[in-house]
Amino acid sequence: MTNFNINLAKDMASTEEERVRFYNGMLIYLVACAVLLVFVTSLSSVNLKNYLNNKRERNQLILMASTVSGLDSSVFTSPDKIYDELEANSLKILSLKQALDRRVHLLPLVHNLFDNLPRGVTLQMLVADRGRVVFGLNVSSASQAADLTRAWERNNEVMSRITDYKQVKSESLKTGLQTGLYVQFEFTLKE
Repeated sequence: MTNFNINLAKDMASTEEERVRFYNGMLIYLVACAVLLVFVTSLSSVNLKNYLNNKRERNQLILMASTVSGLDSSVFTSPDKIYDELEANSLKILSLKQALDRRVHLLPLVHNLFDNLPRGVTLQMLVADRGRVVFGLNVSSASQAADLTRAWERNNEVMSRITDYKQVKSESLKTGLQTGLYVQFEFTLKE
């Protein structure tokens, strides 16, 4: 068994001048890093101080604005959230306005239909939905029902709000000693 004593690093040893140069270079590098670290730390502390001053000033302004306006301070702390809520509410109001614009105005029609009913004519039933109005009247005779339809045809306000009308049902009825007629009409409304 042979023992080989080989030192592979003997040619890699540096001279004293190289070691001094390397040591001085590392010392300069460490000093530069320390100076840079101190500079960055001072900048961070200045930024942190400015941030804290701005936050304190903002809180004072919010408190003052809240006190002056009488509003809750949460209104001023998150304005983006308030703007989003305002936008959502404005969209709801806009859709409600559009729905109200599409509604059928029944009161003028009902007023013009039943405002001047002749004596003895009574309203028995009234059903209104989106596209039509159905109502029943107690009248004394068929001629009185015909007079009513002619009066409605002459009424421009009634005719401007409907597209079509028809008599749906007619049946005689007896109440006590009096006889009469129950007449049901259906009006198709304009959109």
